[in-house]
Amino acid sequence: MSVNTSIQFDKLKHVICGNPLVISPALTVQNPTLRDITDFGEAKYLDLVSLIVGRPYDFMVQLDDEGINYMDVDDFEFFAVNLSNIPQEFTKIFFGDIDFTSFEFGENAENDELIFFQPDKKIVIDRLVFAQITKYMREMNVISDEIEFKAGNERMRKSLLDRTRRKLKKVAGKAFESQFSNLISFAVNHEGFKYDYNTVLDLHVSQFYDAYYRLNKIENYRQTMTGVYAGTVNFEKLDKNNLSWTGDLIPMQKDLDKNKLQLQRTG
Repeated sequence: MSVNTSIQFDKLKHVICGNPLVISPALTVQNPTLRDITDFGEAKYLDLVSLIVGRPYDFMVQLDDEGINYMDVDDFEFFAVNLSNIPQEFTKIFFGDIDFTSFEFGENAENDELIFFQPDKKIVIDRLVFAQITKYMREMNVISDEIEFKAGNERMRKSLLDRTRRKLKKVAGKAFESQFSNLISFAVNHEGFKYDYNTVLDLHVSQFYDAYYRLNKIENYRQTMTGVYAGTVNFEKLDKNNLSWTGDLIPMQKDLDKNKLQLQRTG
């Protein structure tokens, strides 16, 4: 498989325009629309994203239950093993007719690095391709790639593990709650949004998230300036990133927490 090693995530091309990521003639990652996700099933979609972009860190409890220290698990190996266990009927929303359950593990003859490949070698996934896929899917779905807490020793690891286990127990058994329903409702009912309940479904998921967070930024600006004019907000102490509608988007932490919780609940 010929891989374009110059491929880099392009925010304009891949988020704003919603273009798929073409890694090779045989391997393309799609940017689904909200309609695609609705037809596929939102819960299945979020679980799938979680499995593909999730790191050992995100599944520390599940790994610990199997007697595995998440710090000993390689990110790429974890990704490949997860992908090899997902039927094509689920991965099709991103990868079309590629059946990852038929893939094999081996070594690159040139550098002895692990590879995950189709038996006919038309598709070979190495660490570079893995990085391209997960970067694209994280950006598409507004999932941070930062590690929230880094365990520097065994005591800290166990403390983090216990903390995460307690969080999971709180949500154990709870019914799935739609993430997109409230986001779509907010956007459609905002005077600055140009789509209705039907046409919004034709937006690529990355485009919708961008619009949603832009609307949040505009509303935050309005509320901030109302407070400034009313004298209840100290202008000098303001985060100046909140004073421009066109600045970089910083997703609301509660929404990022929902994405992370979806990762933690999967397994």
